[in-house]
Amino acid sequence: MGRVNYGHKLLADSQHKGIRTGVCVDLHFHLHWKQYPLDLQDLSQLDFSKEWQAGAPAFYRYDFQLDQTLDTYLDMTGFGKGVAFVNGHNLGRFWEVGPTTSLYVPHGFLKEGANSLIVFETEGRYQETLQLVQQPTFKEVKGGKLMTIVGCRIDGRLIHGQVANLWTTKLNVSRIMVIDDEVAQNDIEKSGLKLATPPGVKLSILPVAKAAENILAGKYDSQRLFIVARKPDRFLRLIEAGVQLETLNVGNMSQSDETRAITRSINVVDADVEDFNKIHEKGVKITSQMVPNDTAEDFMKLLK
Repeated sequence: MGRVNYGHKLLADSQHKGIRTGVCVDLHFHLHWKQYPLDLQDLSQLDFSKEWQAGAPAFYRYDFQLDQTLDTYLDMTGFGKGVAFVNGHNLGRFWEVGPTTSLYVPHGFLKEGANSLIVFETEGRYQETLQLVQQPTFKEVKGGKLMTIVGCRIDGRLIHGQVANLWTTKLNVSRIMVIDDEVAQNDIEKSGLKLATPPGVKLSILPVAKAAENILAGKYDSQRLFIVARKPDRFLRLIEAGVQLETLNVGNMSQSDETRAITRSINVVDADVEDFNKIHEKGVKITSQMVPNDTAEDFMKLLK
């Protein structure tokens, strides 16, 4: 969200922002594209008639009535990352990473009667309603440090171009965790996964039980964790061990003589379907999205 403005990192590559090395679509550089700025000074011409699309940046408008105006806080729980405006006043940026999950709203920005709130959100996440609260809201912090599970993905190839380059960059991942009892015992496969892991990103290859133990013990506090497994049963076991997951992205599941095709890249057996249903019943939102530029689809609808 910011930059280091002192010391030896002042001119480091890690402090550069924006597009620096070209734009890739499905691992190929895309040329002759144009970039347009968003004018956030005047929001009066925005069109709010379109329906919500998962994973797509969008503007959202909320109208509300007030009998009196007081200093308050806007609870942004449930949103990803973006900026909010009330009655044309910029409230600042929010990010689900925390630790704060609210924005301060001075009473001077509000008015008795009709008020308008506009939220620009970049991660395709939103809530039907928003709450004005008396106190700021915070994300739970363990041991004074923050661990965030930024993504969970089912991928038969585990770590490859889509995971290593696209998703890791998109989600600003600091550690990839592969959960698989068999892979954790296979030295050859572990060596291949280590070679595929991007520079600067840590890697853990663990049995499911050990992964759950480490997560619940706060071993990865302050890190941005991306969890990958080949099959849904690994994530079901992780949840049943007490790890809380919000979303699960289904990328690639290999074809065999026993599978049936759900999409061109996702093939399942009956046991997988049962596991997906159990995960969904535990409140996890399951989507299908091959690469970040694709639109996320509701996987449970595809499964029917």
